[in-house]
Amino acid sequence: EREFIAWEIAEKLLNEPSNTAFRFFGAKILYSKIQRQFFQLSNKQLIESLIKSIVEHLIKLSEEKPLDTRVCRYLSLALSALSLQINQEGVVSQILSWLNAIINSAPKVILNLLVVLPEEAYNDKIDVDGETRDKFSLQLSLSGQNIVNFLSFLWPHGDLEVKLQIIRCLENWIRFTSIPSGFIMSQPIFQQALLALNESELYLEYIVDLIVACILRYGMESEELVRSILSLVVSLNSKWEETLSALNKFLDEDDIHICQSIARLYCEAAEAYLDILISDSTFSKYQQIEIFKMLLSACKFQYDNAVSRIPLKFFYELCSYLRTLKINSYSNYEVIVSKVSPMYVSLLECAINQMALPDDVLFGKSKISSDSDDRRYEWRDTVSDCCEILGESMCIQFCYNYFSTFLDNIKTGQTSQWSFIESTLFALQLTTHNIPKECDSHITNLLNVILTFPQEIFELRITILSLLGKLSRWISNNLICFQPTIMYLLNTMPDSRINAVSSKSLIDLCDFCGSKVQLPFELLNRTVQDCRNNGNLSLASDLNLLHALTSSISYLPLDTHKSAFIQVIEPLVNFLQIYLSDFSKISDKSSSKSILSGHIERLTIVLRYVRISGDIVVDIFIKIFPIVQSIYEINSSDYICEKICRLYKHSIRSCKECFIPHLNSMIEHLTTYFLKYPSSSFIYVGSVCLSDYYKINNGAYVDTLYKMIWSFSNTFFSKFYGQEQFMQYPDVVEEYFYLLSKALRFCPEPFVMSKNESLMVVKAGIEALQLQHKEAQKGVYQFLENLMNLPNITKLNSILHDKCKLLISEVGPHVVKGTFLQLSGQWPVYSIDEKDGCVGDVLWVSKISYPDLFQLWVKEAMQSLSVMALEESVKLNLFDSLTTLSDKKSFITLIDDYEWKCSKRKPPA
Repeated sequence: EREFIAWEIAEKLLNEPSNTAFRFFGAKILYSKIQRQFFQLSNKQLIESLIKSIVEHLIKLSEEKPLDTRVCRYLSLALSALSLQINQEGVVSQILSWLNAIINSAPKVILNLLVVLPEEAYNDKIDVDGETRDKFSLQLSLSGQNIVNFLSFLWPHGDLEVKLQIIRCLENWIRFTSIPSGFIMSQPIFQQALLALNESELYLEYIVDLIVACILRYGMESEELVRSILSLVVSLNSKWEETLSALNKFLDEDDIHICQSIARLYCEAAEAYLDILISDSTFSKYQQIEIFKMLLSACKFQYDNAVSRIPLKFFYELCSYLRTLKINSYSNYEVIVSKVSPMYVSLLECAINQMALPDDVLFGKSKISSDSDDRRYEWRDTVSDCCEILGESMCIQFCYNYFSTFLDNIKTGQTSQWSFIESTLFALQLTTHNIPKECDSHITNLLNVILTFPQEIFELRITILSLLGKLSRWISNNLICFQPTIMYLLNTMPDSRINAVSSKSLIDLCDFCGSKVQLPFELLNRTVQDCRNNGNLSLASDLNLLHALTSSISYLPLDTHKSAFIQVIEPLVNFLQIYLSDFSKISDKSSSKSILSGHIERLTIVLRYVRISGDIVVDIFIKIFPIVQSIYEINSSDYICEKICRLYKHSIRSCKECFIPHLNSMIEHLTTYFLKYPSSSFIYVGSVCLSDYYKINNGAYVDTLYKMIWSFSNTFFSKFYGQEQFMQYPDVVEEYFYLLSKALRFCPEPFVMSKNESLMVVKAGIEALQLQHKEAQKGVYQFLENLMNLPNITKLNSILHDKCKLLISEVGPHVVKGTFLQLSGQWPVYSIDEKDGCVGDVLWVSKISYPDLFQLWVKEAMQSLSVMALEESVKLNLFDSLTTLSDKKSFITLIDDYEWKCSKRKPPA
C-alpha cells in the first residue's frame, strides 16, 4: 500500500463489475492512501484527477439498486479525507455542487458523505498538521447552519431509511462542529426529528444518539435546550414501563435494545445535568425525582446485564462528585448526602439482588460464566460507592437486616434464598475495612450463624471463607471470635476445592491477630504436614499455608524462634535432599522441573516471610545453600535459575546485615554461574546486593560490589555482546543495563574512574538501542539517562564532577545520535514517554545538563539521518525547537510528533 502504484491499483479495482468484492478493496486502499501517503500526489493535476475520479464513482454508484453501502462508505471517507488534506475554501459547498445531480435521486449517497465528513476532521490517522486540521474544522463549523438547512429540505421527502440518515447526520454535525445551540433549537428539523419517535420505535436509538450529542456538545449553556431534553427524558418513562410490561410476557431482542437506548439517555442526561438534578431548585425537582427513579429502575433490569450496568456509570460519577464536595468542605454536603442516601440504599439492595448466583453455580454443579463474574465485580464496585456515601455502619446494618430476612425465609423452607444469602455476604466483604463499634453485635451474630451453614453449598462456603479473611482486622479487636474462626479455616484445609481461599484468609487472620493472641503454631504446622502428605494441597494453597505458618513464628517467644523455623524448613530441605540424591534412579524425569520449582518456591516463601533474627536465618541459609546449588546439575534451565535466584533475593533480604560476611561468597557464586549458565537472574540478584549493601559502613563494600559488576561485564562482553547475541538474550541486556543504571545512581565513582570499561559499556548500550525488544531498550534508557545525569549526581565532589564532564563530552554525541536514529525510524523505538526508561528522558536530561553541547550533538546527529527524516525535521523546525524549548512536556511532544511523522513515511520492510 505504501508504493505509488497502489493509487493505480485502487482505481482499477474500483472499475471492476458491481457483483465482485474488488470495488470494496479498491475504495479501502484509496482511503488508506489518502490518509497516509497523500504527499505522493506531488502536483495539482494529480489531485484534481483524483477528486474527479471519486465523484464519478459515487455518481455511478448512486445509479445502482440496491446501493452498495460498503463501497459508498469508503468512497465517502476517501473524499472526506481528501477534503481535509487539500483544505480549500468553501469545501462543503464544493462537495454539494459536485454531487448536485443526485440530490433528489440518491440522497443516501450524499448523506453518507455528510455523516463521515465532520468525523474525519478528528481522525488522527490522517497525516495532516494541527493547523490544517483546525482550519478545516472551522470551515465545517461555518458551514454547519447550511448543512442543517439542507437536512431540513430533505426531511419531508425522505423515507424511513433517509430520515434515519438525516438524524445521524445532524448528530455528527452537532457532535463534531460548533453550531450554536440557539440555532439548533430554532430549526424545524430538530423538533421534527424528536417527534419522529411517535411514528416508529426504529427512530429511538438514533434520537437517543442525537440527544446525547446535544448533551455533550452544549451542556447547560442553553436553559431552553436543557428543559427540552429533560422533558423528553421524563416522557420516555411511559415507554420504559410499556416495554418492561411486554418483557414480562415474552423476551424480545428489539425490546432489549429499546431499554438499552432509554437507559443510556437517562444516564447521559443525569451525568450532564448533575448540578441541577441534586439542587433544590424548582426547575429540576420533578425531573430529578423521575430521572433518579428511572435510573434505579434500569439498575433493577433483570433480563439483560447490558441494560442494568448502564446506570452504574452515573452512580460512580455521582459518588466522585460528592467526594469532591466533601474534600472541598462544601457547606451543603451533608444536605445533599441526606437527599441521595435513600437512592443509594435502594442501589445497595439492587446490587445484592444483581449479584445473586444461579442455583447450579451456587451448589457447585457448574462454573460461573465470565459474564456473570464480570457483573458481580461491577456491582461490587457499586457496593463500595454505597459504603462511601452511606457509611459502613448503615451498610452493615442494611446487609445484616437483609441477611436476617433471607435466613428467616430459609427457615420456612424457601431454599432459593441461599443465593441471596451468598450475595449479601459477598457485598458485606466491602464494608469490613473499618467496622464501627456499634456494629460489633451484628458481626458477632453473623459469624455465629455462618460458621454453621451447610457445607454442600459450594459458592456460599467460598464467600464465607473470603469474608473471614476480610474480617481479620475486626477479629483482632474482638478476640472471642478468633478461636472458632481459625478452627473453621483449618478444618477446610483438607478440601482441595476451597483451601486456596481459606489459606489466603488464614494469612490475614495470622497477620492481624498474631500480636494479640497466641497462634496455634503446632496445630498449623501439623495441618500443613498432614494436608501435604495426603496430597490435598495445590502449590498455591501450600504456599499460602507456609506464609501463614512462617509469619506466626515471629509471634512466638524469642527462645523458640530457631526451633520453630527449623520445624518448618526441615521437611522441605529433607525432601529436596532425598529427591536430588535419588534423581539418577528415577526413570521418568519429565516432572522434575515442576517438582524442583515447587520446592524452591516453598523454601522461598519460608525465607521471605520469616521475621526473626538475621543470625538464625543466615545460619540456616548457609546450610541449605550447597543443596540448592546441586539443583543446577540436574536442571539449569532459565526457569529454574530464575526460581533459585528469587530464593537468594529473599534470603538476603531476610538476613539483612547478617549476610555481609557471606557477601563475597554469594558474589563469587553469581558471577561464576552467570559465566556457566546464560540467565539474567544472576545479574538481578547482583542488583539486589548492590541496592542493599552499597551504603553499609559508609560505602565499605562498594569496591567488592564493583568487582562483581566488572566480572559480570567480562562475561557479558565475551558471551552476549553483538546484535545476534542481543536478540537471543534480550533479558540479559535488560538486567545488565539496569544493574549499571543502579551503579551510576548509587555509587558512580568507580565507573567514572574506570574509563576503558565505562566507554565499552556506553558503546554496548548505544548498540543495544537497535534491539527490537521494549524492556531491553528501557533498561538501556535508564542507564543512558543516569549516565547523562552524572554531573548532577556528582556535583558535591568537584574532582569526580570534572571527570564526569570529560566522560560525557566524549560519549554524549554518540548517545544523542543513537536516539535520533531511533526517532527517525532507522532503528526501532518503543518508549518515547514512559516511566522507568524512555528516549524522551535521555534527550531531556542531555539538554538540561549540557545546553551548549546539546546543540552541537543534535547538529551532528542530524547529519546521519535519511533524506526523508531530514525533510520531516525541517517541517517541524526540529533543531531550533529542540534546543530552545524550556518545558519538558513540549519537548517530549515534539520528539513524539517527529517520530510519528517519520514512521508514517518509513518505507516497507
